Amino acid sequence: MKFEGKLIYTAHSHKTTDKSEQIMLFVLKHGYIPLDPFTVLSPGLLDKIGLDKPKRIELDVILLSYSDELWVFGEEISEGVFLEIEWWLSNRSPTTIKHIPWEELELWKDCPICQQRTSK
Repeated sequence: MKFEGKLIYTAHSHKTTDKSEQIMLFVLKHGYIPLDPFTVLSPGLLDKIGLDKPKRIELDVILLSYSDELWVFGEEISEGVFLEIEWWLSNRSPTTIKHIPWEELELWKDCPICQQRTSK
């Protein structure tokens, strides 16, 4: 597999952190490098240092600023995802945003690691 070197920020609701690995696999299978905020900055880790929601979003924006594209996963647009999209539209080209419905991730349901994660 050849990677193009694009860094893809994977935006999704905090309610779907259990799908982070499946999302990252989806991006990797497309030849890109995933940047999943819930994996890089896990909520448990941020809880340990007492980081509030505004500071967490500030960290997400820093990660966004290094990304080449924004891929929004799922149908739910949480407050955090909305702010990420808003930032992107103000600072980047709207042509570099993609929406990925959950049904597209079903293409990778043959992945045993992903099945373990999503069946919990």
